[in-house]
Amino acid sequence: MNTAAAQSGWSQRGSATRHAGGFALFDLLLAAAVAGLLIAGIMPFMSRATEDLGSKAIADQLNLFKAGAQAHFQANRAAYDAAMKDGTGAANLCKIGVNVTDGTGGTVANDTTLHTCAIDGTMLKYLQALSAGFPANNAYGEQWVVIYRQMWSGGQPTGSDEAFFASAAITSGGGAVAANDRRFHIAVNAGSAFGSGGGAVPDTDRGVCIAQRSSSTYQACGDGWKINLGDFVSSTQLTTFANRLTN
Repeated sequence: MNTAAAQSGWSQRGSATRHAGGFALFDLLLAAAVAGLLIAGIMPFMSRATEDLGSKAIADQLNLFKAGAQAHFQANRAAYDAAMKDGTGAANLCKIGVNVTDGTGGTVANDTTLHTCAIDGTMLKYLQALSAGFPANNAYGEQWVVIYRQMWSGGQPTGSDEAFFASAAITSGGGAVAANDRRFHIAVNAGSAFGSGGGAVPDTDRGVCIAQRSSSTYQACGDGWKINLGDFVSSTQLTTFANRLTN
């Protein structure tokens, strides 16, 4: 979003891919974020050399995950649009944490108010949109999730969809997460390794990017772009995320 274009209150990277029908991709790496039930990623401490290798591996995996998710979405867009619009078929489409062999289990992850639908690597492997050998976790022990969002205006879909990609650990709870400069540095490095679309969710007020309970501000940011997490996750999910912050 080197060239910012306001859309529903958040910035759009000019270099983000826009496909037929208005499918814009936001390729983000998160230190801590929320999707579906709850995503809270805490990256472990690593040596500087290992951090660099891990960041490159993260970027490579993101490219594979993005390509599989993008191709699957485009091939099944009508079904996903229906799921995001009013929940039709969401129980079979919008799921995280499923059995990769038969698609059983997992958590349904859609929101008809925000018009979102989240899926992860397990769901894409079950749908054969990713290879069976695609790693279950990245170098930081996190999983891949994408949140699709249908754009609305005047009470009707505009025909455009967006996607928010996240590298994070999927959990249903956890204790407070103290702000940590090195962990945030790792997240930013991983985003930079991906390129202009990469970024991070901060763990406190980081100046240009903020995650702060006291001001009810929860963002994800990269080089020249910024989004509000509340555009992709429900208020309940965002509150759960906020309660893990110490500020």
